[in-house]
Amino acid sequence: MAVKKVASNPSLPKGFKAISGGGGGVEWKKGMIVTGVVLEIKTIDKKNPKKGEDPTTRLMRVQTKDGEKGVWEKAALRGLFDAAKKGKQVYIEHLGMGKAKKGQSAPNLFNAGIK
Repeated sequence: MAVKKVASNPSLPKGFKAISGGGGGVEWKKGMIVTGVVLEIKTIDKKNPKKGEDPTTRLMRVQTKDGEKGVWEKAALRGLFDAAKKGKQVYIEHLGMGKAKKGQSAPNLFNAGIK
């Protein structure tokens, strides 16, 4: 698979550009569906977690018919991340954005399942 350059990532040292090998993260849009087999779920340390925030997050790599996709954990997907295991099939549909609470970003809404 060809490696392509993507936009600079501010968390990389100066002079480095992020490289994507086809497993890039999903940019969710209403109605978008990611379905496929879980390749792995990795726990990743956050660089600068906010006070009281979990210092880790998770990334699920999913093999879809269109190639590998990376799905970052979001609050609405936490149950799916807890239940999913390597080799299981997952279905994730983005339903759009919810209503934002004062001082917060609007939450992503999902329909998700596992088999």
